[in-house]
Amino acid sequence: MRRWFLLGGLCGLVIVLVVGSVTARWQRQASEQAAKQAEMAQFEAGAKDATIVQSGVLSNTQRKHRKLYDGMFETGTPFNEMGASAKAQGHLIVGRTISTLRQVLEPQTAEAFVKKLAEKSDAIVIGRVNQKTSQLTENNKFVFTDYEVDVWDVIKSTTDLRAGTTITVTCLGGRVLLEGILVTALHDQFPPWEVNGSDILLFLRAVADAGCYQTTTSQSVFEMSGGNIRVIGDAIPGVLDNPTTFLTAVRAANAK
Repeated sequence: MRRWFLLGGLCGLVIVLVVGSVTARWQRQASEQAAKQAEMAQFEAGAKDATIVQSGVLSNTQRKHRKLYDGMFETGTPFNEMGASAKAQGHLIVGRTISTLRQVLEPQTAEAFVKKLAEKSDAIVIGRVNQKTSQLTENNKFVFTDYEVDVWDVIKSTTDLRAGTTITVTCLGGRVLLEGILVTALHDQFPPWEVNGSDILLFLRAVADAGCYQTTTSQSVFEMSGGNIRVIGDAIPGVLDNPTTFLTAVRAANAK
């Protein structure tokens, strides 16, 4: 009797172990499947505005712009190597984010802020982004983006820039598709701009050799929508408290 009792207990234990193993395996597979679905959804969303690129293949204009970022990112694994490793493991996405040490900024008036920024800028314009193209840096360790901006108002220009023209503004960060892998590179001081979105106010410096512009500082891009203004980048205490005062200071910048 005791033998049958022990045998029954042993059988029960085996059944519990088998059921537990099957359940754990099923849960693991379900978790892996959910993770793959989430990555696929992220890939599909990101791929919509990513530029398809090939290592070493770029336009003459992009070659000129790429030189502006030479030597900026020397550490880390190149994206082409990261992509190959990710693909071998069945993944679709790689990325890199540059986070900088933020300073605590003192509040300042719109007039004082605009005066300093305008003095450093070659151009102050209002326009809208009509398209963007991203590309890898020379060492494949970061991404830059060329934004095409339709300019409808020129507030300041040290050259012959006029309203109605389209300019190229090149910035750090962007998203590309490299051999089927979504590569995202972000810099916390230079968030991406929306294409065909709201009007933007830009403080720019001209890069004559490259035939383009760059933002004067990380606080040089302002989105204008419905009477509201927000900086695309580092927050500026006090400067945007009154949008009307800020715009008045901007309009007066070229007269000073």
